[in-house]
Amino acid sequence: MKIKSNPNVVPLCDILLVLLIIFMVITPMTQVGMDVRVPDLGREEGGPVVLTIEKNGVIIVNNETFYTLEALEKRLMEIYKYRSEKVIFVQAHETVAYKDVVKAMDVAKGAGVETICVMPRLVQR
Repeated sequence: MKIKSNPNVVPLCDILLVLLIIFMVITPMTQVGMDVRVPDLGREEGGPVVLTIEKNGVIIVNNETFYTLEALEKRLMEIYKYRSEKVIFVQAHETVAYKDVVKAMDVAKGAGVETICVMPRLVQR
């Protein structure tokens, strides 16, 4: 009598079919997407907003001059009303007091700015 040693592949096929079904069911549920913010170009003003404090205390925002913090706050609220990215760049003359710079940044935060970037000090123009 001759003994044959053939592997039994039926259980292996059953396991492979079960794994195939599991992967077919799980794969559509694991799709990963990327969140994208599309700007509303109809209302949003373009370009970065740069707040500059001159040595005499005058505040300039993108070539607009402000002499009071209240006027600055109103204008910043208008600028950031429809912007998706609420970022402002702040620069000050080297002789401006630190407290004045902090007051201006506080007004910007109150107007809705989320990110404040401090630029290197402004050299005399």
